[in-house]
Amino acid sequence: MNLSIAYSPCPNDTFIFDALAHQKIDTEGLTFDIIHGDVETLNREAMDGKYDITKLSYHAFCIYEQSVSVTYGRICTGKRLWAINDFER
Repeated sequence: MNLSIAYSPCPNDTFIFDALAHQKIDTEGLTFDIIHGDVETLNREAMDGKYDITKLSYHAFCIYEQSVSVTYGRICTGKRLWAINDFER
């Protein structure tokens, strides 16, 4: 399965996603199209569900969380809303 993953080129974000972007970990067959963009643009595109996975700013996450009435723990946002449990086997 190939997923688009978008994050900013800032040092913190590139560090966080380095292992995925450079195949340093076993992703069990998942591949990624890496998209870099400025934070404001990525936040806006996340609201439109443009990419499968988008790293949001904390501010955008709070707005997104309110707009979808999330009532449980950590989430990944993308074209759909995923609970962390969705990734467990």
